[in-house]
Amino acid sequence: AAPILKRPGHGGWKKGHRTEPLTLIDFNTQINQYAQEGKLDKAEHAVRRLQAAGLHGDAVTYSTVINACARAGNITRAEKWFKQMVESGVAGNAISYSSVINACAREGDIARAELWLQRMQDDGIDGNTISYSSVINACAKVGNVARAEHWLQTLLDAGVEADQVTYNSVINACSRAGDYGKAETWLERMISSGIRPNTITYTSV
Repeated sequence: AAPILKRPGHGGWKKGHRTEPLTLIDFNTQINQYAQEGKLDKAEHAVRRLQAAGLHGDAVTYSTVINACARAGNITRAEKWFKQMVESGVAGNAISYSSVINACAREGDIARAELWLQRMQDDGIDGNTISYSSVINACAKVGNVARAEHWLQTLLDAGVEADQVTYNSVINACSRAGDYGKAETWLERMISSGIRPNTITYTSV
């Protein structure tokens, strides 16, 4: 785990056994640690401490705190940090966009997830396995088989490689809709594509 970085009573920062100003890398490490632990409030607070220290967050800073929001399924806060990132002059990238899409997916908000994927593409960033899979997962959350299949086909048509998560999400959408025959069809396509099913796959079918 990364070292916990705390402000001492006055002057500088405490880093391990030393007191010295923290670097951007130090802050990013701390933000990532909080994100991994699901501590959104602390991740956001670390970004504000970074800014108060006169440092400017980079793509890693913002993508990490947006990921923390995604893990918490908090779309509003994910969008807020994305907006702040752009306003600070840091361009969105595949990771930051995919993190916002993932936040939408966790809440099953298909329209919002699709909107962010479109915005990502409008900004000249190609969708990747993670971004498409997140949209498909949003569809799976509400059992919308038609949209899940649409996005998987769109992914394949774009030459993007599907993975276990991608196929599992489509299979899950079919199962939630009670269409077990279609779930088995996608399982067969998954296997024929050379992707090995896992426990999650068979649980969904």
